Amino acid sequence: MDSNARKKSSLTAYFIPYLTPSHYLPLFQIAKLFASRGVHVIFLTTYHNSLSFRDSIPSLNQLGLHIDLEYVDFPSKEVGLPEGIESFSAATNTDMAGRVLQAFFMLQAPIEAMVRAAKPDCIVADTHCFWTTALAEDLGIPRLVHHGQAAFSLAAIDAFDRYVSNS
Repeated sequence: MDSNARKKSSLTAYFIPYLTPSHYLPLFQIAKLFASRGVHVIFLTTYHNSLSFRDSIPSLNQLGLHIDLEYVDFPSKEVGLPEGIESFSAATNTDMAGRVLQAFFMLQAPIEAMVRAAKPDCIVADTHCFWTTALAEDLGIPRLVHHGQAAFSLAAIDAFDRYVSNS
């Protein structure tokens, strides 16, 4: 897709991941699939969480994908975390993990403001970003849920629930 085709893309999807590589890396792969179908992707994350994939974005855009990376400021100081600890995988103890979670909830307001300003056609958010459901409803747009579990495990849980309810 050339740059003219990218400008003509009629859909914009805003991707909002959870703060752990096992969630944001698969969501970035899904974002690339959307972009490969002509959707303008805006992937929102924190600076340190982007380090594992951000260098690939210019080459993806040269290939015709339209992916923009936006950063939300992680409130490290406000929750007492050292600079650079922005994911659960970077936390070295349960206290730090609790502070990452506290910071995650503090990101809701700035993320909502960024999404409202971008006026996307849909939101693709991690299942842990439950508040994006109300945001999407308020904006009158669909919200797709990225659930980090494998499809097999979800199918097994569903089958078990059906078995138990029929017993």
